[in-house]
Amino acid sequence: SGYTCHVKIGYGNPKKIIAEVANTAQIELLVLGAHGHRGFKDIIFGTTIEAVRHKAQAQILVVK
Repeated sequence: SGYTCHVKIGYGNPKKIIAEVANTAQIELLVLGAHGHRGFKDIIFGTTIEAVRHKAQAQILVVK
């Protein structure tokens, strides 16, 4: 169909590294998986998706 897919690996804090790798590699679409916890646990642990979506320049598809 004309699509190409590349895998990139980064190490460190996911909230920071995912956006850095996506921006550096000029990724057009970033696919992220959602987790199961909500509410109170999100307040304690934070949400990676929220942090990444503010920093990444790519379109983001969240898969649950």
